[in-house]
Amino acid sequence: RRGSDSGGPVGGGADSGAGGGADGSSGGGAVGEGWSRVIVVAATNRAAAVDAALRRPGRLEWEVPLEPPTSSHRQETLRQWLPAGGGPSAGATDAALLDDLTRATAGFTAADLIALRREALAIAA
Repeated sequence: RRGSDSGGPVGGGADSGAGGGADGSSGGGAVGEGWSRVIVVAATNRAAAVDAALRRPGRLEWEVPLEPPTSSHRQETLRQWLPAGGGPSAGATDAALLDDLTRATAGFTAADLIALRREALAIAA
């Protein structure tokens, strides 16, 4: 029924807080009324793509930036995920390739490295 509340702040009614503004308000009553126990956790590796309206003061309590992995962390991740080569000089070639990949992926997150591996496997198939 339009305009009815299903009994809670997360209910499916048209006037429940779930359909209201990003601050939890539904147009009536105090801003955020009934939302004191709601926790929203979100993550992205593209913070610039998040709508600026969501990042305005008062919308989010905390924003925790996480830096991309360091060069040594990327190298260890790549070492674990990449298949070892074959042949007598494979060790030196693999080490040089790993160094090149580590430098080329500066700023990549783990998700970026997974996507890179997936693409490389698809191309190689």
